[in-house]
Amino acid sequence: MDIRSEIEIIESSINPNKTNIPGTEAYEIVMRVAYFEYHQYSKLIVKLNKLRKKCLTYDEKAAFVTIYKAIYHSAKKMYRKTLSNINSGVLEINHNLHDESEETVQKAIEPFLHDTGNLNFNQSCLRIMSNAILKQLADIKDELYILDNHPDDYINTFSTYIGPASIMRYRNDRVYYKDVSFIPTDSHSYSVSYNEKTTTDTKNAILDIFAYLNGMPYFYFTDNPEFNRKICELYEKFYNGPQCQDTIL
Repeated sequence: MDIRSEIEIIESSINPNKTNIPGTEAYEIVMRVAYFEYHQYSKLIVKLNKLRKKCLTYDEKAAFVTIYKAIYHSAKKMYRKTLSNINSGVLEINHNLHDESEETVQKAIEPFLHDTGNLNFNQSCLRIMSNAILKQLADIKDELYILDNHPDDYINTFSTYIGPASIMRYRNDRVYYKDVSFIPTDSHSYSVSYNEKTTTDTKNAILDIFAYLNGMPYFYFTDNPEFNRKICELYEKFYNGPQCQDTIL
């Protein structure tokens, strides 16, 4: 993939001075600006994800880190340009809103902008769009932080479920230790994510750390459900903690 060419095509397709919003009803137009994004970038990320998942080795996947960075930096640049133009009042927003009552328009806007003041419909949409862009920029900042500080997130693969119970209080939390991490997987489970260079000692150490912090033991499930069940039975017999039957694969 010629990523430089792909990025140049995306940047040239974006006009940060003008945006066209499809739709003819206030609700549809407001919803589109409330979740505004440049889909060209998300489509390119999906395309890159598919290529990365075909790679088998650590080194093959590691080569993608700089490509992801280039995409996110480009997206950040274009979102910032658009936001700057909104703030300076030069961005033009176009839509085909049909004549609707003031009450209908306000009902469409209120969930996303509680105080419209003296703003007209277009101004309200631009304010809502600004909030959407700020959200995009925050997400990009998070991804760039991960790429800079925890690139293994883009290299590791989902590997092994952790039992007997949920290891984290909040599902969006992530834990990093050397080149491994805990990630939420199914509805009530977590797994450890690692690569072929990760040592057994490292994979076990992260469980030991959380066993100490949480005051309860953890273990990795195997591919044998019956064996997992036996482990859970022993766990429940000697440790008066959460039941783990619901988490057995």
